[in-house]
Amino acid sequence: MKQGREFEQLIESIYREIDPDSKVTRNDKILGHQSKTHREIDLSIRSKIGLHEILIVVQAKDTKKPIDVNVVYEFVGVINDIKANKGVLISSKGFSKSAKSVCENYGIDMFTAHDFENPKWTLDLKMPVLLSRFEGAFRPDFRFTANQAYEKMSRENRAPKIPNWNDFKFTDDDGRSYFTAREEFTKLCTEGALVFNGVENVSSCKKEVKLFITDGVLVPVKELCFIYKVTKREYYKYFQVKEFRGLIDSLRNILKPVKFKVESDDVVIEDFRVESIQGIRLETWNPMSPKVKLIHPYKIFLHNLLIGTPLEQPKFNFSGKDPDFKE
Repeated sequence: MKQGREFEQLIESIYREIDPDSKVTRNDKILGHQSKTHREIDLSIRSKIGLHEILIVVQAKDTKKPIDVNVVYEFVGVINDIKANKGVLISSKGFSKSAKSVCENYGIDMFTAHDFENPKWTLDLKMPVLLSRFEGAFRPDFRFTANQAYEKMSRENRAPKIPNWNDFKFTDDDGRSYFTAREEFTKLCTEGALVFNGVENVSSCKKEVKLFITDGVLVPVKELCFIYKVTKREYYKYFQVKEFRGLIDSLRNILKPVKFKVESDDVVIEDFRVESIQGIRLETWNPMSPKVKLIHPYKIFLHNLLIGTPLEQPKFNFSGKDPDFKE
């Protein structure tokens, strides 16, 4: 395979995944307005914004050393000749200081490309993780008011049996969406709204919620609260990234992944569904394996919450009829 072609194919696949709606062409030939000759472009990307056609040209360099300023000036000439809207330089080994300065001056984006599946373009990438563990037990406590619909079901002996509290479904938007007691309590843990001191505490739900009885029947809930005994432990560590394919912005220190996976004994982070990850610290630059650390931690919450034990089982009481109920 021609030197550099495999690297160009990697760049092409990354751009196709990043923007599947754009037209991506490898080894494109575009007529120069000044030179009147066809300029060969490693990768052209055409898209449309409103009524306007946008042309982005990408030059991919799989070299043994960082790209120098001469490569940048040559690329500037190509951009101007074909009147491209944007130029992008992608290197396998980074950029010299002067090359970065010229690229920034001409508005050229600079990236390094990486793929864990190819040892030539891999990198030693570590990701900071703030791991929060919640352990303990909880139970919900609430009252609900029998409204007109529920009273009618009771008179007709159609009122369903009270289910296990795990199966209770609550809503705060009149049935457009539902959540369980466990989901709500887990959310409170994650948001840091509770006290995690290992002793029994009570937290009241601030929402106005209703309890799902059956299709078309919701009853108002009064004084929903959680009685809990939970401890929280936090760990901060760097996890090794096991799989990565994507770009690193050499000017802005931003990671742009199309494939991303972190593994440890506790957790797997996969298919990172963000456009970019802010903050990269370059520890060393070894042409064979650059060492990179992400700066901003990714938060992970692990819950080991027992249901009802060692606390007693949940309580629920009728509070009588709805005051607006009419016989």
